[in-house]
Amino acid sequence: SWRSLSKPMVQIDTGMTPSTWATDANNNIYELKGDDFTLVPGKLSHVTSGAAGVWGVTSASHIYYRDMVTNTWKRIVGGLKQIDSGPKGIVCGVSSIDEVFCRTGITDATPEGSAWIKLDGSLKYISCGEFGHWGVNKHNQVFFRE
Repeated sequence: SWRSLSKPMVQIDTGMTPSTWATDANNNIYELKGDDFTLVPGKLSHVTSGAAGVWGVTSASHIYYRDMVTNTWKRIVGGLKQIDSGPKGIVCGVSSIDEVFCRTGITDATPEGSAWIKLDGSLKYISCGEFGHWGVNKHNQVFFRE
């Protein structure tokens, strides 16, 4: 059955790792530790956690990658309104005009990757999985891509 945790959140994400991250209505960032959310420095409107790491975007579409060694946010070039950290090496997101981008060059040596490549299509939301990407467009139609 569902159980409620202590703080109200507007967005939460976990995937392919035990790590769970969330944001509240004031764009505060939280990491779930045990049964409690711990405040993490910074402000994000959307946060995502997956095998490709912890990523987030601000309300101004700035992109950040969480360096888990230094426990700091690293600004990444580009602009996205929503982002998803999927399986190892796979991070995709959508821009304010619903363009779809995926990160390239993600390796153990460069976990933040090296560049964004634009994919075809137009989505307002994307989710990356081991077997493909799911997306929703502005008409609320669902799409799948392997």
